[in-house]
Amino acid sequence: MSASIIPLRPRNGSPALIELDEIAAELLADGQAANLSLARVDLLLTKIGAQRAELVAVIEDLQARPPSGDTQVDQANADLRTVAVSGLAQIDQLIQVIEAWRLSIMTSDLQV
Repeated sequence: MSASIIPLRPRNGSPALIELDEIAAELLADGQAANLSLARVDLLLTKIGAQRAELVAVIEDLQARPPSGDTQVDQANADLRTVAVSGLAQIDQLIQVIEAWRLSIMTSDLQV
């Protein structure tokens, strides 16, 4: 008999969450995670970390652009940079929350 882990899926779950659960279950089945919750959290951190890196690259590109001479284009670039920096701050806050969540999962596992 082979062991398999099948995460419960919420009805009308989003495809992204379903994919996350499928990958997390694979990690758990392969022994790459201590439990399904940690696998999910680690995947979230990996995914959000990659998106954060992409946003940092966008911000760096916007900051490196010289003035175009067109005030509308320059204002649009400045506005984009402002929104991107704000988004980066929100991502950093989200990462902090997820890391705290991960720590609480690990702590609760040790107490069991």
